[in-house]
Amino acid sequence: MSLNKRIVFLLSAMMISTAMFGQKKVIAEAKQYVKTGKSLNVAENLMTDLLADSLTVKMKMEVYAILFESLRRQYENENEKIYLRQPYDTVAFFGINKKIITVAEDIDNYERKFLKDNKIHNNHSKSIASLSANILSGAFYFAKHNDYLKGYDYSSFFIEMADKEVFRRQLATDSLIYKAASLAVYCGHKLSDYEKVMRYAQLALNDQSQEPYIYQYMAEAYKMTGDTIHYVEILNSGFNRFPTFSFFFPKLIEHYFDRHDYNRAANIVDKALSVDRDNILYQFTKSTLFLNMGKYDECIDICLSIIEQNDSLKDVYYNIGAAYFNKAIELNKGQRYTRKQQMKINDLYRQALPYMEHYRYISPDKREKWLSILYTIYLNLNMGKEFDEINKIANRM
Repeated sequence: MSLNKRIVFLLSAMMISTAMFGQKKVIAEAKQYVKTGKSLNVAENLMTDLLADSLTVKMKMEVYAILFESLRRQYENENEKIYLRQPYDTVAFFGINKKIITVAEDIDNYERKFLKDNKIHNNHSKSIASLSANILSGAFYFAKHNDYLKGYDYSSFFIEMADKEVFRRQLATDSLIYKAASLAVYCGHKLSDYEKVMRYAQLALNDQSQEPYIYQYMAEAYKMTGDTIHYVEILNSGFNRFPTFSFFFPKLIEHYFDRHDYNRAANIVDKALSVDRDNILYQFTKSTLFLNMGKYDECIDICLSIIEQNDSLKDVYYNIGAAYFNKAIELNKGQRYTRKQQMKINDLYRQALPYMEHYRYISPDKREKWLSILYTIYLNLNMGKEFDEINKIANRM
């Protein structure tokens, strides 16, 4: 070996030795903290930082052991406070649970990789598997306190644990996994995060108590991304499963109405009425459907029936008034018509008038709906005083 190479080798050996000396000093310091039970968080931070260094297998195992013990002692301290009903840091408690489980898995995985015959010394994951229930509790805690990012993080952590045999034995039932999934979807929804909503959506659909809401969150996520095809598919799936759930029906009707797809809208309305024929909203929607399709007599019949059942629904008066008005407009389209036809047109305007005036009275802010109709009615019926008043309103707009 040349002199230069020998010098480089010696310098490298000295640097490694110096580094190892410093690492051993940090390890000894952390050990003392753990032994006394004081500054356990300092010991945790020292060992976490040291894991980022280049360490021998033996030294890394020692660092892991100290880190695990510092976390275990912190957990026991917080758990004792809970048992004694003393004040404790809830957020810190759940955080320690999560960290101790993560470190336990890291230790077991490291031992499998580097120890002979892939044997695990203490099977740390098994020893702390009972803590898994605290992770789900933490997820619900953070969601309840509007920290949806942590709520999602803990829910996801719990679900991923469930794939591991040692934790699954502690979890016992799939129902908890489904609840964690539905909570994750909910948190993703509150965060307006498409990926977080969809990641566990299919798993969450197994949580029967939350199933309609999962469909809703999926639909809103698809709409958020502009995926209209899947948006409508999920709305239909949700409606078929839960036809009386308040979300799906109006969204489907809105979608089909916007596209003038009245045949599909009619199918939705008919299915809804087959489930609940006395539902005023469904009946009103059908009247609006008939109005848009030009089936004015059918619209009027339904509206009159609704008014008999419940006279407080404002837009029913608009629908019935607009139906009479549109019938008059249809007759008025011809360039020539007899005096008898003119009388029929005016009669339809008169029939529309009380309903539209009542609608104006109960919905004064909906000028865009009643103004032009009343203007036309007053004009054609030669109602001078009323026409002058409505004309002033029109000129001010």
